Amino acid sequence: LARVDLAYPAARLAVEYDGAHHFDRRRAELDRRRDSLLARYGWDTLRLVSDDVGIGLFQTTQQVRDILELRGRAPDRVELNLVQAKVMIKDAPR
Repeated sequence: LARVDLAYPAARLAVEYDGAHHFDRRRAELDRRRDSLLARYGWDTLRLVSDDVGIGLFQTTQQVRDILELRGRAPDRVELNLVQAKVMIKDAPR
């Protein structure tokens, strides 16, 4: 269907990290189209930016947990730590 940064298939939740290149008009339009495609199949997309994974990492992790719990899929601590690690790795300088 689509490749996303992080996915919780059981909850149909896609988590995407949007770096600086996602803010140009063309990339933003492509992102909107992909979100729309995912939505047609019952998926929601949570888009994150650098502040969400930097100073707001705890709140972002809690937001993911809340969404999953609302969908009857409560993640365990290992899964949440994995979310944090993957998001932090994506934000690391290359």
